[in-house]
Amino acid sequence: MLQLLGYIEVKVNCDFDRATERATELLNCNVGLTYNAYANYLVGLANMLTDYDKSLSFFNEASRVYKSAGIMGGIKAMQGNIFTLNVIWNKVNEDELESFLNSQTDTYKESGLGMYFQSLISNNTETLYEAMTKCLKSGDNMLATLPRNELLRQGENQFIIKRFNDLAITA
Repeated sequence: MLQLLGYIEVKVNCDFDRATERATELLNCNVGLTYNAYANYLVGLANMLTDYDKSLSFFNEASRVYKSAGIMGGIKAMQGNIFTLNVIWNKVNEDELESFLNSQTDTYKESGLGMYFQSLISNNTETLYEAMTKCLKSGDNMLATLPRNELLRQGENQFIIKRFNDLAITA
């Protein structure tokens, strides 16, 4: 239950402090390697937008724990999170981003995050709005901040972005 609550705090409510509290509670329960890895993942997510080093450290710890538990899917998920973290913090160049996208499925490319990555390559404002919409419709308010912040960085009107954001949530 704590893992679900922590995930909701991070992805839906964007309450990163509360998510970290939930993850700490999960770690203190000492219920096994899988939960330990997941708690580290949650703290990594909670710090993804604000503290690169802390986020990377927790993602690496989650990956280490998943590896010791023999959960290869968890390791792959952490690699994806680390890649996204590197994109957010401008540690990936356009060629690396394009290569990554080319290795993904069409379903991934059509996801909110995939479209956000595509928009960074093409510098396409419409794709940023579409990425934000897909993130919001899927309930991932945290990921929706990525295209929203990029739109603001590009000089889009903050009122229009907020109004679009509100409409996308209710649509």
